[in-house]
Amino acid sequence: MKNCKMWQGGLVLCILLGGLSACGAWMHSDKQSVTIAIILLLLNLNFGSLAKSLIVLLSVPFAVIGAVWYLDYLGYNLSVAVWVGIIALARVAAETGVVMLVYLDEAYERQVREGRMTTAQDLREAIIEGAVQRVRPKMMTVAAIMGGLLPIMWTTGTGADIMKRIAAR
Repeated sequence: MKNCKMWQGGLVLCILLGGLSACGAWMHSDKQSVTIAIILLLLNLNFGSLAKSLIVLLSVPFAVIGAVWYLDYLGYNLSVAVWVGIIALARVAAETGVVMLVYLDEAYERQVREGRMTTAQDLREAIIEGAVQRVRPKMMTVAAIMGGLLPIMWTTGTGADIMKRIAAR
């Protein structure tokens, strides 16, 4: 991962703006701009708000940076298997962001309909209510993912070195 230090600035942008195909021709094509515009458009159509779309879109770099740090900690080099794992992680991070915003919006709208959104404390209660509704499903998702990936991380034998890199993401 020593030669990966040059990627820290561009790794997240590369994945966000066009995936693996754009990484090879980074900054030599407008594919990245079109891809990010389409993603932003779809998120905006879903939420009806540019701010919410950007919140979801900005959750992905944090997940990718965490994955790169963890891969560096484990001493893994970048490979196709690692890229597959990082792309899967980016999808899960975006999906989690979308679902979390939906739950928060539902709690907020419910409080507004009931006329209980008059103070900052009411807003805080709506945020807590929306977040608490999402804790159990999120913990179940994390447990299922870890339950499936931990045995791969502990395996030895033929192909284990490749599979560990996918699981480590």
